[in-house]
Amino acid sequence: GGFAGLMVTITEGTGAGQSRIILSNTEHTATITESWTVNPDATSRYRIILLIFNSPPEVRAMFEGGVDGVNGCSVY
Repeated sequence: GGFAGLMVTITEGTGAGQSRIILSNTEHTATITESWTVNPDATSRYRIILLIFNSPPEVRAMFEGGVDGVNGCSVY
């Protein structure tokens, strides 16, 4: 998968507010750097975010928003 090194953040539902870095992924599953404090469930929605460290604000602004999560995918 192509999401290794990106950040996944639970934005709604169970576990909202938690973020982790993706180590690897397949079409339906992502492996993250550490376990969730509160495991996401079917109510959880997530966002995958490109991390742009040391970039000027105008560059970071172009990438804000991430990719909305899709129901049926798991993040472990």
